Amino acid sequence: YSGQYAVMLRNVGWSRSGVEPQRDVRTDRESYNGNAPQSLHRAAGKMFLGSYTIDASDRETYIEGIDFTSRPTAISGLYSYVQDYHDPHEGALVEIEILNGNAGAESVIGKGRAVLSPSTSFTRFVVPVVYSVRNKKATRLKVLISSSSYASHSIREESQKIKTTDNIKQAVSIGATMIVDNLQLLYE
Repeated sequence: YSGQYAVMLRNVGWSRSGVEPQRDVRTDRESYNGNAPQSLHRAAGKMFLGSYTIDASDRETYIEGIDFTSRPTAISGLYSYVQDYHDPHEGALVEIEILNGNAGAESVIGKGRAVLSPSTSFTRFVVPVVYSVRNKKATRLKVLISSSSYASHSIREESQKIKTTDNIKQAVSIGATMIVDNLQLLYE
């Protein structure tokens, strides 16, 4: 939050097909096309532990989490968050899961989730981890931080729920924006 290493997450509109918007007859007065493309997907800005790929047919693959053997009691950090004016109900998202087991046979032993409210200045958040299983060791940690409480693993779902605003002059469509910094796992 001091400006050195913070991460900005932003909802965006995007299109792999690159459909050109309708021609604008006013280009003699303006240096840009005043028409926006109509067939945009929408996506939440996400930061998570793991990896992500997308193929040419828009199939996404998320591999979430890292090997981890301790039991934090919470995750904390600082954030600022501005909603897109088209959706006053959207919030920023912080999720944490502690798992036990091996790939394919994992179970969640502790988790925490919070939807954060808008804040124009940096605000501290603390998301407690609630453990439902006490007699199993932690083997994996998942953390997801997103600029949208609608974040999912589905392009279709995010495109239906997330709102963005077209900025014609800059040729972008952006929505809610979150800046996050000083992430920490807390222990008692």
